[in-house]
This record gives sequence, C-alpha cells and structure tokens, in this order.
Amino acid sequence: MKRFFALILSALLILPFAACGKKSPPAGEQTSGTPGSESDTAGEEYPYYDGHDFTGETLTILNYESYCDTNLAFAPTEYVGGDILNNAMIRRTSYVEEKLHIRVTEDRKGYADMGGWGGQARLGQLVAQADLGGDAIWDVANLFLNWSASLITTGCLLDLRAVDGLHLDADYWDANIMDALTLDGKCYTGSSKFTLMPFDLTWGIFFNESRIASMGLESPYELVDSKAWTLDKMLEYVKAGTALNGTGSTDFENDPSTVCGIAAHTDAVTALVIAADNPLLVRNADGEIQSNIDTERLYGTIQKVEQIFSKSQGHSNLGVSWPNDKSKPYGYTELFKSGRALFLTAEIKDASTLRDMEEKFGVLPTPMYDTEQAHYQALLGAPALLTLPRRQKNLARTALVLDALSYESEDVMDTYVTKIVMRRNLPNPDSERMMNIIHDNLTVEFGSFFEFTAHYINELRLGIRAESTDPASLAEREADTIDLRVE
Repeated sequence: MKRFFALILSALLILPFAACGKKSPPAGEQTSGTPGSESDTAGEEYPYYDGHDFTGETLTILNYESYCDTNLAFAPTEYVGGDILNNAMIRRTSYVEEKLHIRVTEDRKGYADMGGWGGQARLGQLVAQADLGGDAIWDVANLFLNWSASLITTGCLLDLRAVDGLHLDADYWDANIMDALTLDGKCYTGSSKFTLMPFDLTWGIFFNESRIASMGLESPYELVDSKAWTLDKMLEYVKAGTALNGTGSTDFENDPSTVCGIAAHTDAVTALVIAADNPLLVRNADGEIQSNIDTERLYGTIQKVEQIFSKSQGHSNLGVSWPNDKSKPYGYTELFKSGRALFLTAEIKDASTLRDMEEKFGVLPTPMYDTEQAHYQALLGAPALLTLPRRQKNLARTALVLDALSYESEDVMDTYVTKIVMRRNLPNPDSERMMNIIHDNLTVEFGSFFEFTAHYINELRLGIRAESTDPASLAEREADTIDLRVE
C-alpha cells in the first residue's frame, strides 16, 4: 500500500475536478454531480487481464455482517445515493467483473444469525464444515483467524505464498502485515487494499488539541515529528491533564467534576506495551519462535504503562467503563468527547464517533519506548483477513480475481481515507501527517493474533488494571506455556 498515502494530498486537490476515469459507473448512476463519481487514482492498467474470460461464472466471498462498526463490505450490489464509499466499491467491483466476465458476490453472514459476539469463531467453523464435507462453497473467506487458528493446523486453508496468481510483493498487498503473520515461509491470511478493516482496527491515541494549547504544552505533533513522543513524555502529559479538583475522587463514571489524563479501553494497554518495540515472540538463532516476555525492556515498559493508566492517581478511568458502556453516564469515549480526558485510546475507526466533539481533537501514533527506538509502531487489533479455503472450484480463477480486486481497490482506499477518515473525521493537515506515520508502521503481534500469548496478555491487562503487575513473576509463570503452545 505504499502508493496509497503518497497519493492522498494530490487526491484531495484533484478529486473535486476529476471525472470517473477508466471505470464505468453502475447502471443508473449519473456520471456528473453524483457523490462517489471521483477519479480512479490507480493509474496504470492491471497487467494480468488479457486472455482471461470466465464466461459469467460466480466468485463468492464469505463475509461477516458487522464487527465493531468497521467496514466489511466487498461487493455491494446496490447504488446508494450519497454514499461515496459504497459507490467506489461498486465501481471497483463492476470494473473487474466487466474485464474478466466474472460475477463477484458476497455471502454475508448476519451478526445475530451467527450468535452475536463469538460469531467470529462460528464463521470459521462454517469453512471447517465445508472442508470436511469436501464442498467448495466459498472461493474467498474473510475470517478472524485469532478465533479460528485451527483452520490452519487442520489444513482447511491454502498457503497464500504458494498460490500462483497472487502478486503478494506488489504494493497493493500489505507486506508488513503479511510478513508479521508468516511462519516458516508460509502465510495463510492476507491483507490488501481490498480490505479496509485492518486499518480501521489499528490502535491510535486521540488527544484534545484545544486543551493541550490552553495548557501551554508543546504540540504532540511536533513531539512525534522529532521522535520525542515516548512513554515518559506521554506520562508527563497525562499527569498534567489530570484534574481531580481537590476532591481526590477518581469516580470518573459518576463525578462530573473530575478530569482524567487518559480515557482508556482495557485492550489498549497491550497496544502500548507491544508498540514500545516489545514483540512477545521472537526467533532464536536457530530460527525457532520462542517467548520474549522475560526482558528488562519489557519490564520497564510495563511499569511505565501501569503509571500512565493508574486509576488510583487519577490518570485514567481504566476498568471503570469497559468497553464503552453507553448505559452508564460516562463511557471512555464519552469522557473524552465531553472534555473530561486529555487523551483517548481508540482505534482509527473511532474517529467517526468523535466527529461531533465540540473541542478540536487530533490523532497520534502510540508512543515509543524511548528516543532510541527505531520507529513508531501501530498495532492492529484483531481484524478479519483474507483467506483461501482449500476446497476450490478454480484456484487460478480465484487468485486472479482476488488480485485484480486488490489492485483496483486503490480508489476505494483513497476515498475512504481522504474523504471519510481525514476530510470528514480528522480534517486537519497535522492529523493527516500522523495518519501517514501510523499506516507506514502497521504491525501485528504474531503471538496475540494466533492466541499463543492470549493468557499472558489477559493476565497483564488485569495486573495493570489492578496496578499490581509483577512482570518477572508473570514471565516465569507464562513463558513455558507460551513455548508449548507455539510448539
């Protein structure tokens, strides 16, 4: 996705004046004055169309209806007036269908039909059942492998790196994500411009720009630019932003006179720990993967993060409202929106929920451990990613269509980021620059994604929440178990 952010500024300048480019609008869509009729920015033609005609066959993608308000749709079937993202997807899909004489459809499973929360695992079970029955039902499946990693060990999924027709080294595939999820040269789950969800579920730090200015603090944007945005600096700002108004009360949920330094989701504590360059799994000299939870750097990081999220010191509401329970007076995003928190831990998608905030806000990458860290790291949550079920009607066809859809999704991704995330949700050039940094440093923690370190992470979150972490003892208890799971 290297081209994607390089094109953002130029796209913002030319989009209002551009025509639709090479893609034909869907039937009934006007070519002028229609939201979503902006230019295709992909540039050169996808080089692998020639000589392929699939005579109207259907490619089916298994997908999930809803997950944490993220963007899941791949092949919307209906023009929706004013929905620029939907219409960019329609143009993309229609163009690939026309070029390859293929029909792309989604088998989108309903959230309620899959049993609500936990349906992520049930989605994977559908693929396992089809594989057991020898049925080639879905050509592509958008799956949560952190809930269904057994699909790999039971052979239900194909190694994407062994599939001819997928050009995984091209910049429309997310090499940084896929490299992080590759083991022994094999990768069973992929991310490309076709998938908006990974970027949506990336952890960032939102902050109240108006309050920072009124407090006379140095701009966090400048700290990021100078690589001085560290855990120590964040703790300094969190302390400055804490105001208990002389009461000593940390009942942020029910006492509207209190202000905390950072409103937090419990899951975010791990994002800060790992983003401080603390991979929980590493390769040893023999190339074997082993636990990496017994290091002085990790211990020091945990202590800093515990301070940042300390509820007893009034720094954070951590553990008060988790997740954002809107039935209570102040959920963690509501604390921030109402001006009662200087910072907010949230995923990029949550920018949309802050859009109507009265005070000016911006976004930052998660801080580095110290100024010696090589670069910022932006940790993905647990998105669904692209997989290829082993049972295929025509693998060569599937690979070509998926690769083409990924290539042609540049306009979709540009539309989403420039028109929605930035122009609509974060309309300032500083946040645009921060978004570049976040995207350029996306990372996935292999151990947490495939549940090898799940118990360790849960215990760490509980310890930080209770302000009682003993990282050395936790490592002693968990290291052997992690290594056993990996083995």
